[in-house]
Amino acid sequence: MATPQEIIRRIRRREFLIGVEMSPEAEEGARNMRVNLNNALKTLSEDLYSKDTHFVLELVQNADDNEYERGVEPEISFQLSPSRLVVQNNEVGFTESNVVALCRVGQSTKAKRAGFIGEKGIGFKSVFTATDRPEIHSNGFHFRFDRTDPTHVLGYVVPHWCGDEGYPQGRTTIVLPAKEGTQFTGERLAELTDELLLFLRKLQIITIADDTAGTKRVYKRRDDSGTVTVTAEAFEPGSDVPDTVSRRRFKYVRHTYSTTNIKEDKRQDIEEAAIVLAFPITDAGAASADVTQNLFAFLPVRNYGLRFLVQGDFLLSSGREDVHKNPAWNKRARDEVGSCPTRC
Repeated sequence: MATPQEIIRRIRRREFLIGVEMSPEAEEGARNMRVNLNNALKTLSEDLYSKDTHFVLELVQNADDNEYERGVEPEISFQLSPSRLVVQNNEVGFTESNVVALCRVGQSTKAKRAGFIGEKGIGFKSVFTATDRPEIHSNGFHFRFDRTDPTHVLGYVVPHWCGDEGYPQGRTTIVLPAKEGTQFTGERLAELTDELLLFLRKLQIITIADDTAGTKRVYKRRDDSGTVTVTAEAFEPGSDVPDTVSRRRFKYVRHTYSTTNIKEDKRQDIEEAAIVLAFPITDAGAASADVTQNLFAFLPVRNYGLRFLVQGDFLLSSGREDVHKNPAWNKRARDEVGSCPTRC
């Protein structure tokens, strides 16, 4: 069986012809293809997202799609300092197929599968809005991507083996060093809120630590007979006891519907989908509809002016910032939102 380091070398050879002996003409052709792909990836990573903070949602998405050992409470943590962001997740760890997927574009291991947030195979590339040298340490794999050396094209997708740096076993650790001449601030993590936990399938805990400010926030989710409670704990510098604790409660209504008569390439062989409505309620159980809420496709998309939250398996734009308006799959989901309250 190949070792993780051997797998990285194999990916470099088979995917990018690095280290493969070729004729001068073939080498020139390979070099031209690398340059063209690199230019396309540069445009993709820089233009895909309108906000340079969106990459944190992509990392949450990946964590929720991961596999976890039985009995493990799935969680993801973010530790921020001016020089880097360290993200850790207690999933089972990377396999060769996961590494290969990161080194490709548009060939996600989750494509055409219902219930998985990431389907485009491009989500991880969003980290390049924040870093030029992301590292991944998981299940014996220790590799990075590197855009800092102009002589190395395809820095977005060619893996380089690196040291393990002593990161803990049993967790996937992603290290994002700040780009040269820049520093990370707490604004980078502004999109991490307790609301994220409402419609994720697996994650139960999100921890955000800001080393510069010395603060920490912990978001937790609890389910109880159709009611979901999300808790936000805030810690002052140096304290292990939360200084403030806030809770929000939501009444869940779930409605499933048949999709057998809808032809959609991205949802092949999926015969059933679901709409979930979440109504904010007070501790006494009364409705609380004071503000408009986001529409979700497992993660928030944007606010459409509704007074309750809507979750559906919508087909989204590549940047996850809007719902595609034309697909029959989305139109059916939209119609089911309107019919759900009368059926549930």
